[in-house]
Amino acid sequence: MTQVGIKGPFEIPYQEGTFVPVPHNLTISGGVVTYGGVWRRIGNVCFYMITVSAAVGQTTSSVAGTTYFDGLPFWLWHTNFSCHAGDTTTDLGFAGTGENCDDGAGGRAYPPTWNLVRFSRISGWFFLTA
Repeated sequence: MTQVGIKGPFEIPYQEGTFVPVPHNLTISGGVVTYGGVWRRIGNVCFYMITVSAAVGQTTSSVAGTTYFDGLPFWLWHTNFSCHAGDTTTDLGFAGTGENCDDGAGGRAYPPTWNLVRFSRISGWFFLTA
């Protein structure tokens, strides 16, 4: 984790790092899937990106409200939380988008639905709890 702050009378905390997302209820069409995560905190807002990569010839699918990822580096405060998922294989843009994509209990990211995608990127932001 890197930690830097803007110094002076109006110091803004800044941190960045990596994490290992843990998928739940993600459909995998066989083969090996790898997961990675990066995050950046600026003040009390945390931005994150989760990468899902399936082996050649394999795909993954997500169902909104059912599929979720644990392992985010901070506890989520569900107000103003958003997430997006995109198919990075064909660069078709977003597979889906959603608002308040957590369960209200914090610590989980619920991505929108995507279907039969090899490479996915789930990104979003959230306010940190006090």
